[in-house]
Amino acid sequence: MNDKRAMLVHFLAALAYRTQKAVRDAPSDFGDLALGNLARTPKELVCHMTSVVGYAATFFTGGTF
Repeated sequence: MNDKRAMLVHFLAALAYRTQKAVRDAPSDFGDLALGNLARTPKELVCHMTSVVGYAATFFTGGTF
């Protein structure tokens, strides 16, 4: 397995593990949980993760994000 592929596999496995752990048994209103002005809500974190995945895709496939 080449280095880029190994990095992609590791990245996706870590993302899946942490996401599953964070939302396991969460109540239905969990996405709107607000902890303060500087903390992101779970919905905002998912949007941020989408941006990170988009950036990672351009790292592995080329282009810009």
